[in-house]
Amino acid sequence: MLVSFILLYLAISLGVGLYAATRVRGAADYAVANKRFGAPIVTATVFATWFGAETVLGIPAAFLKDGLRGVVADPFAAVACLVLVGLVFARPLFRLDVLTLGDYFRSRYDRTSEIILSLCIAFSYLGWIAAQFVALGLAFSVLSGGAIDVRTGIVIGAAIVLAYTMAGGMWSVSLTDFFQAAVIVIGMVYVAWVVAELAGGVARVVDAAAASERFRWAPFRSRTSCSASRARRTKRPRCARRSPAACSISRSPRSRSSSSRRPRSSIRRWSSASSPRTTS
Repeated sequence: MLVSFILLYLAISLGVGLYAATRVRGAADYAVANKRFGAPIVTATVFATWFGAETVLGIPAAFLKDGLRGVVADPFAAVACLVLVGLVFARPLFRLDVLTLGDYFRSRYDRTSEIILSLCIAFSYLGWIAAQFVALGLAFSVLSGGAIDVRTGIVIGAAIVLAYTMAGGMWSVSLTDFFQAAVIVIGMVYVAWVVAELAGGVARVVDAAAASERFRWAPFRSRTSCSASRARRTKRPRCARRSPAACSISRSPRSRSSSSRRPRSSIRRWSSASSPRTTS
């Protein structure tokens, strides 16, 4: 049943992408959809691009393992980068007559800079795209109960994505991203509601995460752990804080017995001899 929904989802994505390919009229339409999209389509495209299968499946596992410290880079730092680019670079680049970031580097510098930048972008996206395909293959494998292995799922997902992307370019990518963003939001809200019901409510989930210190994002220790360690230190004897070996010698039964057997007269003679003499 679940595999049928996955196949239906992929079929609709492929249909939307192939339909969008009929709107392409030239290179500008293929690369940037001739800059026709407004804020809703662009927002959905950015959301679906950055928050895909790798984020939906990988971020919860990273949070469960390391807490907020494990998800600082993605999604928080990724969202900060997107906001920074949108506020600082988006408007000036939109006004320029360029199709890609490489075109800007070629007009600003030279052809070599454009090639180097394009290669850096291509290689930096390999790991991210691979993570998306692996997550899609895992979804096929898990939901089919192992009937579809991970490699076959990766091939199926990659073939469908490549088909509509190569057919319609940015038109296909944008419209399919809009559809996929709606599915992601609705699906995540439904999953959160079901999981909260099974766990006994949202408050119980939040309390359990707070008790396990998964909301702690800073590298230093929390106040609770610091106070506990401070309390443990104060319970130790003062000599143990300086030197545990000296503490064991001073607190040994032999040293105590020898000091207790020492006559008081010798102690007085020793203290008077060790005290400094004053001359009038």
